Amino acid sequence: MTITGADDDVAPEVMLRLAREFPRLEWGILLSASRAGTCRYPSIEWIRRVRGLGPSGLPLSAHMCGSYARALMGLKAAVPVEFASGFGQRTQVNGYELGRASALPIVRRSRFEYILQARDEAMVTGCAVDARARAPFVRCSILFDPSGGTGSRATKWPPAPNAVRTGYAGGISPANAAAVLGELREVHGGRLPAWIDMESGVRDARDRLDLAAVREVLEAVELICAEADA
Repeated sequence: MTITGADDDVAPEVMLRLAREFPRLEWGILLSASRAGTCRYPSIEWIRRVRGLGPSGLPLSAHMCGSYARALMGLKAAVPVEFASGFGQRTQVNGYELGRASALPIVRRSRFEYILQARDEAMVTGCAVDARARAPFVRCSILFDPSGGTGSRATKWPPAPNAVRTGYAGGISPANAAAVLGELREVHGGRLPAWIDMESGVRDARDRLDLAAVREVLEAVELICAEADA
């Protein structure tokens, strides 16, 4: 499960403790050239602190936004050296444009993958075509994310395309995570999805990451996954 939106208000050491307690947890880090150091978008200094925890430290995915995402898609923009090959095992391309997977750089790490963000069901199909076309040189998965971090609840969950790992986001919170997983299991014939992603659903009234809400949803999802594995 991915929790997205940790920023300078969150101590990396606290994130590490939660990751050790909940091994299914991945921290999605939003990276933006224009918004770095603001709410949800950590500063370069904070990211260096996270990296200082070592290669076996936090389970991370880099969520590239704005010019960073355009750079990965081969459009006119630049990615700073800090993020040239992403960090962690996965890099998400927010605002992905269909047909741009051919520009994604090859990262020679055995488990590395790019996540193509899809905003609607038709785009899931298009992203799946791009993902299959780029394999096996570049490993791509899909995040179905009609909300785009706004917290809007998805009204329908499309099934995962054949042979493409697919995650789901869209208004998921501690209050509805169990229900959402039930809906996704029904869509997938009794199987849980590859992952789910939460951002706005675990933030407080001041738009800060609510670590109590994070723990609540981690405990709920861990219980559901353990029952599914039994």
